[in-house]
Amino acid sequence: MATLTDALARLAADLTAAGLPATTDPRNFHPPAVLVLWDTVTPRTSCMARADVRLLAVAPGPSHGDALAWLDDAVAAIWSVIRPVEARMSVVEHPGTGAQLLGAELVHTLDYRYTPDTP
Repeated sequence: MATLTDALARLAADLTAAGLPATTDPRNFHPPAVLVLWDTVTPRTSCMARADVRLLAVAPGPSHGDALAWLDDAVAAIWSVIRPVEARMSVVEHPGTGAQLLGAELVHTLDYRYTPDTP
């Protein structure tokens, strides 16, 4: 993987191909969808790093039951693309409206290559 930005974009594209709308940009996040963000980055070698990536699947279904059903399907689709190291249900605030929505937070670890700024 060339950069962290490329790796996150590829992950979002893979999720979209699996039937889940996904984005790396909170400004373009319109549930039901998955928001893909990085949490922590740890350098591993002079040109490799490991990132913990947070996937936030949010379902604003018209009812609690609809939201749970969508999240069940969403988590299954995410698992078909990656193997998260952690997953939990949560209530999340929509980044644009502030509405409280049912969601699932999943953490995935990936390695990527970067170019150091040193000579």
